[in-house]
Amino acid sequence: MFFWKPILFILGGATGIAGFSSLSSLEWDPEYIWRPKSKNRFYLTTCKQGRGIDDNEKSAWNNSVLQIYLTVKDSSSEIKNGTPLQLVGKGHYQKFRGSTPVNSMTHEDPVDLHKDNGSGETWFVLSIGNVSQKTTLGETGGGPDSERWGALIVCDKQIFTFNDSNPSSLSASLLHTSFSLEKCGDVKNNYKGKQGCSIGIKETESSKGLKWSTEFKPIIVIN
Repeated sequence: MFFWKPILFILGGATGIAGFSSLSSLEWDPEYIWRPKSKNRFYLTTCKQGRGIDDNEKSAWNNSVLQIYLTVKDSSSEIKNGTPLQLVGKGHYQKFRGSTPVNSMTHEDPVDLHKDNGSGETWFVLSIGNVSQKTTLGETGGGPDSERWGALIVCDKQIFTFNDSNPSSLSASLLHTSFSLEKCGDVKNNYKGKQGCSIGIKETESSKGLKWSTEFKPIIVIN
């Protein structure tokens, strides 16, 4: 037994060193960096809705979790200035009345957040509370009975803001909001010697200046 102990120690130690070396050689990007050639989705935030404090046993409400991503709108597109991006979701929802489930949990992936609600109006509105500064998504339509995800889906990151400071204007129709790559030649967008782009946001209806927050400036590495 005395003879085998040192051998086991040496083998274990060598394995540990090799494992540590391989881990330390990995390149970990911060959350604002996206490499579309290696990841087809760029994670932004997770939004949730649950039972409200005023909901009673007769109230209809939605239990939902929706992860929000950006992806290249056409996967065959070249990654360059002007390349359109699309806001998509991935998650699940379930409707309740009081404490009783009305239906089974439904999973969806992807969820097109730019589509209309079937009546030519936007399906989702992105809002920022003037006081709370919380970012929320909300379905438009006929209230809790017809909603799937909910009218007040609260997001866990503050990645957007508005130029307009009017409290009644802090919302944007996602049907009329688009994202695309821009400023790909700007050295400010380079990352670790690689060329990068920023992501532009454009509103085509009653623009209120939706933009990235000062704490979150995404860079898209294109080579």
